Amino acid sequence: MKFSPVYLGFFLLLFGCMPNTDKAFPKSRQKCVISDYVLPPVSGSPLLPNDSDSGDDLFDLRVDIPGKDMASFVPGFQARQGNLRNFLYLTFVTPKEPVYYPEADVVMLTEHGDLFKLAGKSEYSWKLVEKENGVPRFWGACSSHPISTDICLVTMNLDGFSINYEINQVNLKVYDKIEEFVRQQLEVCGLDPRE
Repeated sequence: MKFSPVYLGFFLLLFGCMPNTDKAFPKSRQKCVISDYVLPPVSGSPLLPNDSDSGDDLFDLRVDIPGKDMASFVPGFQARQGNLRNFLYLTFVTPKEPVYYPEADVVMLTEHGDLFKLAGKSEYSWKLVEKENGVPRFWGACSSHPISTDICLVTMNLDGFSINYEINQVNLKVYDKIEEFVRQQLEVCGLDPRE
């Protein structure tokens, strides 16, 4: 059974207020905080007519967490970069098949030792990979930004669905903590879009 995006949002809001007594999570993560940041559905917008069918039941579920709040949830997350504000914007999508680059030349990033830059021709956009059993696996696509540091669009594959999010270069060093926070929030909130 799949929830419609409206019901998922309602579910997050309803059960996000219930306490979780699981001692595995720090006190700050026992509350379903992402329910406070669920955005309204976009399907009624002029860009997406009501009769359009994206083929993705999770298309309308979007979460936007301001950087100042992310900094309190994830130690080391930089909320600001000069005059620019960072944030965490999540979209829930159908699962993506992992892409592997077994023969690729990669260079380790200085920001995080588990991420590698895939050798490419463009200096303005590139792919980042993680090694899975020694084989580079696609992690995200990055591009140069004229005002701030580089920005990456990441696909976080989970069991049965994926989450896309954008991350600024200054927060690459805590990407694993960001993903841990998202996984914990999905569990604390009781959110499983596959049900």
